[in-house]
Amino acid sequence: MEKKLHIFCCLVIVNFLFTLNLYSQSPSVFTTSGTWVCPRGVTSITVEAWGGGAGGASTPNAGNANGGGGGGGAYAKRTSVTVIPGTTYTITVGTGGASNTNGNASTATFGLVTITAAGGSRGTSSTTANASGGIGGLVSASLGDVGFVFAGGNGGNGTYQPSGNNSGSGGGGGSGAGTTGSGNFGSGTTAGSVKANSGGAGGAGGVNANGTAAPVIVGNYGGGGGGGGHRNRSGGAGQPGAIIVTFTCPNETATAGVDQIVCSPTSATSLAGNAPVSVGLTGAWTKPSGTGTITTASSPTSGVTGLVVGSATFRWTINNGRCGTTSDDVIVTRTTIPSAATTPSPSNTSTGICYLGDGAITSISWAATAGATSYDVYFGGGSLPAMVTANVSTNSYSSGTLLANTTYYWKIVPKNSCGSAASSTTWTFTTSSTICYCTPTASNGIEGTGITNVSYSTVNYTTNNTIVYNDYTSQIGNVIQGSSLPISVTTATQNKKYNIKIWVDWNNDGDFLDSGEEVFSGIVNSTTINGLINVPLTAILGNHRMRIGIAKQNNRANRDEIPTPCFNGGRGAYEDYTLNVTAAPICTLAPTVSSNPVNQTINNGQNTTFSATFLNSPTSYIWEVSSDGGINYTTITNGGVYSTANSATLTITSATGAMSNFRYRVSATNACGTSTVSSSAILTVNTTYCAASSTSSTYFISGISSDGNLKDTSNTPTGYSVGGYGNFSNIIIATQTPSGGININIALSGGVQYVKCFVDWNGDGDFVDIGEDVYSSGGTAFVTTSFGFVVPAAQAQGNYRLRIRSKQSDNTIASCTNYSGGETEDYTIAIVPDCAALIQSVSNGFVCGANNSVTINAIGLGGASEYRWYSTETGGSSITTTLTGTYTTPSLSASNTYYVTAYNGSCESLVRTRVVAKVIPVPSIIFTPASPIICGENTTITINASNDTVEEDLFVEDFDGTTVGLTATIPTNTNAGADSPWSVKTSTYQPTTTAVWRPAINSGVIGSNFGFTSSDYSGANIITRYTTTNSLDASNYLNLTLTFNHYYSYYGGAESAKVQVSTDGGTNFTDVATYTSDRGSASKFVTETIDLSTYKDETNLKIRFQYTAGWKDGWAIDDIRVYGTKQLSTTFTWSSSTPVDGFTDLACTIPYVAQTVSTIYLKPTFTQLQEVGFPITVNATLANGCPVSKVINVTNNSKIWEGITDSDWSIASNWKPNGVPTASNCIIIPDTNVPAHDPVISGTNYNAFGKNILVKTDGSLTVNSENNLTITDETTVNANGIFYLNNSASLIQINDNAINSGNIAVKRTSRPMYRWDYVYHGSPVADDAISQIPSQYDLRYKYVTNKTITGTWTPISTSTVGEGFITRVRNIAPFNVTPTSIDFNYIGIPNNGVVPVSGTTYDGGLTIAHGNSKLLANPYPSALDAKLFLDDPNNKLFVGGTIYLWTSNTYYIGTGPYSQADYASWNKTGATGGLPPPGLTPDGKIASGQGFMVQMIADGTLNFKNYMRISGYNNNFFRLANHSVEAPENHRIWLNMTNSSNSFRQTLIGYVNGATNDEDRSYDGMTLSNSKIDLYSILNKKDLNIQGRAIPFDENDTVDLGYKTNSSGKLTIAIDRVDGLFLENQGVYLEDKLLNIIHNLKQSSYEFTSDVGTFNNRFVLRYTNAALGTTNPDTKTGLTSLISNKKIIIHAAKKIHSVLVYDITGKLIKEYLPKMAVEFFEDEFPFSEGIYLAKIKLEDNSVVSEKLMNTRN
Repeated sequence: MEKKLHIFCCLVIVNFLFTLNLYSQSPSVFTTSGTWVCPRGVTSITVEAWGGGAGGASTPNAGNANGGGGGGGAYAKRTSVTVIPGTTYTITVGTGGASNTNGNASTATFGLVTITAAGGSRGTSSTTANASGGIGGLVSASLGDVGFVFAGGNGGNGTYQPSGNNSGSGGGGGSGAGTTGSGNFGSGTTAGSVKANSGGAGGAGGVNANGTAAPVIVGNYGGGGGGGGHRNRSGGAGQPGAIIVTFTCPNETATAGVDQIVCSPTSATSLAGNAPVSVGLTGAWTKPSGTGTITTASSPTSGVTGLVVGSATFRWTINNGRCGTTSDDVIVTRTTIPSAATTPSPSNTSTGICYLGDGAITSISWAATAGATSYDVYFGGGSLPAMVTANVSTNSYSSGTLLANTTYYWKIVPKNSCGSAASSTTWTFTTSSTICYCTPTASNGIEGTGITNVSYSTVNYTTNNTIVYNDYTSQIGNVIQGSSLPISVTTATQNKKYNIKIWVDWNNDGDFLDSGEEVFSGIVNSTTINGLINVPLTAILGNHRMRIGIAKQNNRANRDEIPTPCFNGGRGAYEDYTLNVTAAPICTLAPTVSSNPVNQTINNGQNTTFSATFLNSPTSYIWEVSSDGGINYTTITNGGVYSTANSATLTITSATGAMSNFRYRVSATNACGTSTVSSSAILTVNTTYCAASSTSSTYFISGISSDGNLKDTSNTPTGYSVGGYGNFSNIIIATQTPSGGININIALSGGVQYVKCFVDWNGDGDFVDIGEDVYSSGGTAFVTTSFGFVVPAAQAQGNYRLRIRSKQSDNTIASCTNYSGGETEDYTIAIVPDCAALIQSVSNGFVCGANNSVTINAIGLGGASEYRWYSTETGGSSITTTLTGTYTTPSLSASNTYYVTAYNGSCESLVRTRVVAKVIPVPSIIFTPASPIICGENTTITINASNDTVEEDLFVEDFDGTTVGLTATIPTNTNAGADSPWSVKTSTYQPTTTAVWRPAINSGVIGSNFGFTSSDYSGANIITRYTTTNSLDASNYLNLTLTFNHYYSYYGGAESAKVQVSTDGGTNFTDVATYTSDRGSASKFVTETIDLSTYKDETNLKIRFQYTAGWKDGWAIDDIRVYGTKQLSTTFTWSSSTPVDGFTDLACTIPYVAQTVSTIYLKPTFTQLQEVGFPITVNATLANGCPVSKVINVTNNSKIWEGITDSDWSIASNWKPNGVPTASNCIIIPDTNVPAHDPVISGTNYNAFGKNILVKTDGSLTVNSENNLTITDETTVNANGIFYLNNSASLIQINDNAINSGNIAVKRTSRPMYRWDYVYHGSPVADDAISQIPSQYDLRYKYVTNKTITGTWTPISTSTVGEGFITRVRNIAPFNVTPTSIDFNYIGIPNNGVVPVSGTTYDGGLTIAHGNSKLLANPYPSALDAKLFLDDPNNKLFVGGTIYLWTSNTYYIGTGPYSQADYASWNKTGATGGLPPPGLTPDGKIASGQGFMVQMIADGTLNFKNYMRISGYNNNFFRLANHSVEAPENHRIWLNMTNSSNSFRQTLIGYVNGATNDEDRSYDGMTLSNSKIDLYSILNKKDLNIQGRAIPFDENDTVDLGYKTNSSGKLTIAIDRVDGLFLENQGVYLEDKLLNIIHNLKQSSYEFTSDVGTFNNRFVLRYTNAALGTTNPDTKTGLTSLISNKKIIIHAAKKIHSVLVYDITGKLIKEYLPKMAVEFFEDEFPFSEGIYLAKIKLEDNSVVSEKLMNTRN
């Protein structure tokens, strides 16, 4: 049966938004009025209503008008409201009120139940007071279930601003009620926020603007509008209400019944759907597909007629109205009895069907029959079974393993529910009589004739064809169970190496895949390979197929084709043979040797035998032969000169001289084991060679040597042999394998000679046979050369006579002819078979890190039973042997190279294979930071592995591919030959066109290719080049290396082999290596390594090999490789005792899920931030395969407030981890949910610290007055977080670059203020402070100069950080009666770091002109050290050294200018107050929010910086001085001047460190006053409120004083206070030069009368009361002065620069300026008698005051 459930949802829109979720609560949301139709099956609903929000009040066209915000709508809810399906109900949604309009109620009635949510009331307007906000929709006016009716939020009141005509602001609208509580009230201009669970937000009140309409937010309803601000402004509109009807749809699922089958000829049936249960629901049948007629669509059991053969789908749908529909399908199928089966497989009457092995049949099949649901199967061998064998549902049947040569009968009967097929046919097939085997194929065929001979047991079968696969199973060799069978295979593959394998199907299952069925492997190169097949003792008796396969070895491991039993590769050849296994005779002991073979001596061409006897009835024998003196042995099979090799007697027929000194041995085997091998016997074959002679000893062979062979020998110097013939045949001059090259170096004496070389390849005692003339110098005579020849591929092993002859007269040289000159020398060359035991491949090993062992591996062939490991490529003994191909080295500190051979019990590999044990330096994994410290929620731990690298090839050329990546050119080509241009050659290659240099070149592996060039041509002069065809891009490499193998034969003279590099794509080349000596040999290339790191990052790189030579030799290269190191990314994993979140980006937005990245970012969890610390284990697997792991101990410097105990910051247990935060901690203040436990920094002058601080959402932090919080870096306050600084509390920050975010609140409280008093402010937060100015102030100004002589107080609308502004206290109570403090709450992001402020000057600060003044302000929420600000190296360039702070000292009566005497002054000398004692006096500490004046001395930018910030000193806009002595060397006097109306002015004279008696920026401050009186000191014509003078103090010093008064009368000058030595006995005197009085101010004040005016010459402050003399010697300065005879005379120890003379009134009467500085000064003094004062400036800029008496002398 097939069933499909269909769900259809309808979207109905009837003047409202309606969404439906089947079977769930399905709300109908009405935001406008409409009707609601009750869905079918719905009888109960829930209804929610929100009243409309009221509009905000509009304002009349009158100044200071303001309007209240509208109230939000109410909320009501009723549950379990009874309704009738199909009934239409009216829904009335309350509209939002327009401006000045109430919101309307939302209501609906369902039968007897009504629900109503009242609308909000509109706000009112006013021009004389704060307008009232509207009332939210009332509960009393709403209808709903008890506990589910809530009032709307009230609108905010408008704000009346009595001053100005543009000050009114509207109130914010209230929010609509939520489903769980009343709406939020508007407050001021701020609207009521969205009430949780659907209450709509109110609109914002207007500020000099229209009120804002309540925002329309989906899912939020009933918000009130904002009130209008100022005159003639509209209120904002209220938000509409809403009604939501929620109901549950009935859960009725359609069921169409089970699928049906109707058998022909019937064509009708009845359906079986389910009837709807709920009231109003209906059902209907439809037909989505097929043929058939529904008789009654609305009936669940409708009939169906007209069905045809096939399937039809009928769908039953139950309609739930607006709740949707459900449906289900039933499939009705009309069918017939199936027809007979067809298309049998195997085909009917087929024969030769494979029953076992490759392609064996294990199942039968037939074509699927239409309409059949199952099949009866009849199957059996020999006849058809009478009973059903099986019933299957598919069109195949598993027959199992079949029998050989058997006929099988079978029949298939298709069936279905209507019946079985009739007339089914009986089919047959017959199996084969033999096992089936796969047939190997090779797409490229075989080189040469492939396998040419196979010899084993009594089989010695030779073939000669190019067919890939040959079946020679008719060749049968007998073998005994448990014996070892020698086998030899000969190939002819054009000197190309092939891998060889032999398999035997021991279990006769048709394949060679079972364990032990691969019996031999090796490498063969157009020669014979010998091996052993070990026959299992349990081998099944009888015939077994043996398969021999070869596949081409392509010289590089990654290109080799490995033989497989069912080969389907490129090149290969396969042959199958038969082994007949016979039973092993019963035995009790393994054979033992009873007699050994004995030595035999015969003549060349004779026959002989070797015999041995064994005890214990051997069943097989293995003969072995050694041609190298018994070092390596090879098994012997029948063939060639050998026969009866499988018996106790070995027969040799027609032995050749090459077999002389062969050694033979034998072992025997039976079922009980194998004997030890017998001792060896030596065969001596006597062969006679002619002795070719010469009669002259002038020309001879001085020496020869071999080079690059398996074993090299040298015989030099030899000198001239007697008779011109030297028989050195006892010397094996070279050892080589078939197809290998033999290279001979020859040196001649007496002059140039011709040379010829012969080899007696057939060992018959002469050199006249074809191919035995192996080298001739031709028509070129020489003194020295190298030549070579290639050993024939099929050459049998043996020791062959080599003859070299030289002749000086001509190049006609025979092997035996006697000549007058030259010489003949005979040697022996040994041709050895390549041992079957070979190393097929090696695996270099590596270890991560020094001082570790390395495991290296080798895979052997040819029955390898032992592996021998060496430390050198040739010579020496093995360092160890292993039974397997695995060797573990000793502990290595660096990489080492080893060499390995395989040994099979008879022979050892002739060539050692290189294998590398690599010690990989483990890169240092660099963690940033190395010792991570987490600090705060946003801390990210960066983990990076910067040294992970990979070695990557940029260019590789081994010359073995179909194309070569090098381009050959020969720009110089004089008398060049065929081999002069670079070209590709195949090993072993012997030049044939060169003059004399004809080495047999092998680049390492026979059959491998290499690049080659030669200049050995008469008169040659060539330059030939091999250049990389394409440019190489070496960008992003850390280093670059070139390696290549080569053989360079350096003849001498003007020739060179160069490696060159181009960086411009081949236009220009640079030499990087030059070779001018022999490198390597013809059969042993050497490796060169060239560092090309200089060229890393080049993008157009080319490499070139250039050979430059005359008639010389040549150069061969191979295995060129350019490679380098690249930086890689690393994959990290990590673990921690507490989970850590990882990311791949610094912003921590992309999760880490094991991507390959070089850097990961770990972000600790909130839980971890509460721990003292935790370890993180980081693991990485580097590109070089080395794992690294490191445990990072993470220190947690976070401190999270818990408030377990109380709110006290200083309680350690209130923090997690436990402990009060320090300057290194990142502080997190979360929401405690217990306000009483929110943190508070309290106490008196408590200093709290942190690195940074985060106040999270709903978190709260308070710093109480007189306490300090110092944060090194940033402060962050999340939305709804609270960070409150009470008045005089301080927030200090250290890092100028820290960026704060989020608002703090900074409370600053003024001193008690009267009406019309001004306060100098500055904002400690970045947000505009002007909008936050308290309502107690009316006017607000900033000070503007614009480089004019005067400054202007200009109204301000926005504040600038670092600049001050002033505000005036309103003329309102209580300020018009009682001085009262005012709180200013600055809210915004706290300022931090460098705050630049630009300023200009009128005249460079030369005068006290107002145009030089600049109003600044402390921009920080902490106090500022004025000294640090003024002494900043940058600020000193632009601003004077005194600050002026406004005191509001003088009571302002409402008219006229304010008194500038209210400015208190401070510089490094000290401070003067703006009030009489004990008035406020600056102490150099500028409180937060304090504005202050400075005098600009140059145009420029001033900088506030964090280092200027200090803790404490923040308790007022400036602080009461403590009057204590600030330093031992400060000696100061504060003088006050008052008048009878209590006007006050103070000046300061101080002797302090750093000051001089000249003008000092930091110690002298000009007076800044327009008050009724002023007292100041005078220096260089400048009026100073503060004057600093040099120390040490000089009691003879005097200071001119000036004063001004705007009224005549009595004035008083008195000491306010003193410090330093003035606290002791040092006198302080005021000299009144007008009255000629010296008054002791320490005893009493000095009263005097004065007219109106400015008087700068009357008073002098002095420190002695001595009578004035006419001559004044100054012992400290060495200065003497007097007036005599109308001349002024001054003599000083130092040079005099200027003299200023004043009269007794202080008036300057004469200025003397000598043309040059002098120590003695004299000039006319034409003035009357009297007392005068001279101020003498000396060369060190010191000023000495001298009092002089002028008499009539």
